[in-house]
Amino acid sequence: MKRSRFSGKIVSGHKGAAVEVPFDPKAKWAIEPRALWPGRRGHVVQCEINGVKFGSCIVPRLRKFWVLIDGEVQTQIGASVGDTVRVAVEPFDPDLDLK
Repeated sequence: MKRSRFSGKIVSGHKGAAVEVPFDPKAKWAIEPRALWPGRRGHVVQCEINGVKFGSCIVPRLRKFWVLIDGEVQTQIGASVGDTVRVAVEPFDPDLDLK
């Protein structure tokens, strides 16, 4: 199983809130990063924080890796910038047909 668990603090950045990921997803999961949007590559992931599951992505910034958390998810998980949360994350293939 490729699911990874870790704790981290929610921080605010120039593109919104994120939690630092303590590993390189490419090295740990042996999966190449993919184009996410123009100018950004990373890994599409399924996350769980405080029992709330949501889709996100892990992106590199400042020689570290970050899982992005949008404002709606922050409200759902009941956590704010500065809070430490437990994160479960695993790679997700958005092109996989699950029907």
